[in-house]
Amino acid sequence: STIASSNSINGQLHSSSIFLSNANEIVPGIWLGNNVASKAIPSSNHYNILSIIQLSSTAQKNINKLDPFFQKINYIRAPIVNVKNYPIIWCLPECVDAINKVMESRLDYSCENENKISVLCTCETGNDASAAVIAAYLMAKKSLSIEDSYSIIKNVRPTVNDNKFKKQLKLWEALNYTLDNYHKEHIQDLNRLPKLRNYVQHIFSNK
Repeated sequence: STIASSNSINGQLHSSSIFLSNANEIVPGIWLGNNVASKAIPSSNHYNILSIIQLSSTAQKNINKLDPFFQKINYIRAPIVNVKNYPIIWCLPECVDAINKVMESRLDYSCENENKISVLCTCETGNDASAAVIAAYLMAKKSLSIEDSYSIIKNVRPTVNDNKFKKQLKLWEALNYTLDNYHKEHIQDLNRLPKLRNYVQHIFSNK
């Protein structure tokens, strides 16, 4: 029994080490990582990650649908290809909204710190599309510039590429953080970007 308990603890420490090698907490409650991070969350989940945004064409393969632990997590997946200027703008409203819901829940003062939930944003490298989504959130909900948003992110994760999706973040800013058609002076720029097919998918959502 003692050996089994020791093995379990060692397993948790190993899993936690893998997770922390592949993800960083950018601000309290928002984690940024690569595809490995999404399946390396320790089953104890002491980081309390209950929402994962996966921006990758292969991310779905990382999900173990039979594991009851992962069934507790709300997944949002956008099949993003990790190439410069890939049209990620179409998934920004829903991804930003998902992050915002988590962050607003953390403002509940009746909730103890250890019970406050977190969100993990991932992409293939953890340096590109997922970072752009967090930047889009900081711009839309914290009124930060693109430069200041990326500065916060790169301060914690210096490997982040702030150039790959910057044009679309500038358009996101010009559209006032919405894709509604009343922004007529910019809608033409938006329509030039090819739409993603099924660009946001909820995978066994707990909603």
